[in-house]
Amino acid sequence: MKAGAKPRSTGSTANITTRRAGSVEAMSEEPEDEKESDDRLAMSIAMSIPFGIMAGVVIGMITDNLGLWIALGSSMGILGGVVYETARKSGK
Repeated sequence: MKAGAKPRSTGSTANITTRRAGSVEAMSEEPEDEKESDDRLAMSIAMSIPFGIMAGVVIGMITDNLGLWIALGSSMGILGGVVYETARKSGK
């Protein structure tokens, strides 16, 4: 590296570092916590959508209105994932 040249940024906001006199110090760990929280929310939603769709298929077959209940079931699955993750966060 040339004298006076700035180090290139990797473009990642998860690991923000700064160079001072040859050492590397971590400035903040907060973005990693936000990313972990977003990942948990996405995982909760992804796991609850199939259950909502299954419930929608069952109700749709019973009521003979499959299209409506698949849509409602997937919506309820998304809502269930968000509610579960919100309840888990507030329980901490």
